[in-house]
Amino acid sequence: MERLKAKLLLKAEQQVYVLHVRRPSFLLQGRCLMRVEVVYPKKTMVFWCLYFDGETDAVVEPFLNREKSIPDVIERRFVEPLVERLKGELPKAEDPGPLTVPRQVGVMDVKTPSFLQDDYLVQVEVAYPDKTRLFWCLFFDWKTDAVVEPFLDQKRSIADVVQSIETKRKNNIEQFVEKQIQEQGGWDRILERIASGETVADIARTLSRPDYQPISRNFLSAMLRADPERWEQVHQARDEGPDAVVDDESGPEDAECVRIDRTTIRDYVVEFINYELAHAREASLLVEAGLLVDDLDPDSRTFGVLDWPTPLLKTEIAKVRAGFPEHRISVSPDTDYSLRVEACMVERDALVWREFRVFTMDNPSSAVDPGHKGLVKATERPLQVLVTDLPDNCRAKPGASLGVPEVRFAPDADGWQSILDADALAIRSDLDRLIKPEVRFTAGPESWELVLPIDGLSVPSDRDLRSKAKLDPTQLGPGAWDGNSKHG
Repeated sequence: MERLKAKLLLKAEQQVYVLHVRRPSFLLQGRCLMRVEVVYPKKTMVFWCLYFDGETDAVVEPFLNREKSIPDVIERRFVEPLVERLKGELPKAEDPGPLTVPRQVGVMDVKTPSFLQDDYLVQVEVAYPDKTRLFWCLFFDWKTDAVVEPFLDQKRSIADVVQSIETKRKNNIEQFVEKQIQEQGGWDRILERIASGETVADIARTLSRPDYQPISRNFLSAMLRADPERWEQVHQARDEGPDAVVDDESGPEDAECVRIDRTTIRDYVVEFINYELAHAREASLLVEAGLLVDDLDPDSRTFGVLDWPTPLLKTEIAKVRAGFPEHRISVSPDTDYSLRVEACMVERDALVWREFRVFTMDNPSSAVDPGHKGLVKATERPLQVLVTDLPDNCRAKPGASLGVPEVRFAPDADGWQSILDADALAIRSDLDRLIKPEVRFTAGPESWELVLPIDGLSVPSDRDLRSKAKLDPTQLGPGAWDGNSKHG
């Protein structure tokens, strides 16, 4: 109560009463929503607070009016590192002008999926003088530091992002713990405590991370191992073998920012598989990159992020509903460092059922199956085709999916607004499908095609750039149905 009064800047004689406390699932341990009543000399106020309780400090965020939203609270810690990161992402120029500096950053949406330990997925809108961009970021708030990873393209794999963030997290904790150790007398004092009979686990419980939770025995042991001379002194202080001092030198439970297991993998797949497959295609590691469909809800995190420039016809919607599997994302065991996932994907003009492997932890030293946590690999099991002959221009909706920002350009002096090449291709593909006659004349080595005036546009249709999915009739399962398909 005294902490609460201090944070609300109340005088000692003023009374504060806690009327109600909630601990919703999106708030982690030590954090709650609190309804309080404050008695002033001439009035009484009842309002809600976000209350973050640490061992040495507490943070109170009162909501006294409607001017401050939950995203606004996050934005205070989020905007500054994001702007700095965006400056680094922009093309360098000899004389940087105003176009390289974001003028305004707005938080549009905030999510806390289960695979993130204490952090957020944040959708932001960034306004520049000449354009506006809408995209998603990973936001890690570490008390003493904040890290933002914006998804502006598909150049980095999620596995690389996770490895980079957790390395930063580990360094952040080590610096915080190192400061405490120096304040307590340095590493010599730690060695004295070990020599006196204290275990590494006992000492670890007296040292905390930036979130004021004690570090693990493994994390402290890893710090002891980091200096070979200090590690030798540990064995001199304790007449025990190394196995008695440390179980695992990595201390993953302290530095872990992304946790992938059987309880969180569905959230991970929903949020990240589209991005990871697109990255693999961009890096020429994968020929085909599908888009996840876990349900047919237009507002969902799978079907809702799909953009169909060519709207689905009623007959096509009926085909999808008839061919859509009753089961959704299916998870099964694989190895001690990965899980197998089966999921429904849209690939070109077909709805298919595919199997993937998702790495739940690092396995970089393996010569047979190397990879880092978060890596997605397609298995060799043949896909099962569920529905065919859908529009072949489905894509991730710009701004609603990781790595596909929505970009809106400011109108020019005449009121014209530029659009991206991808949007022009989508428009052409839609027009081609609906009004372009399927008539082609061939003569000898050259091919002539009957075209409409619309084909005079400078951007070619993507129907000429992509071929139909080649479907193997042996891949059709008993539940597959494609209307008038000749496969069964």
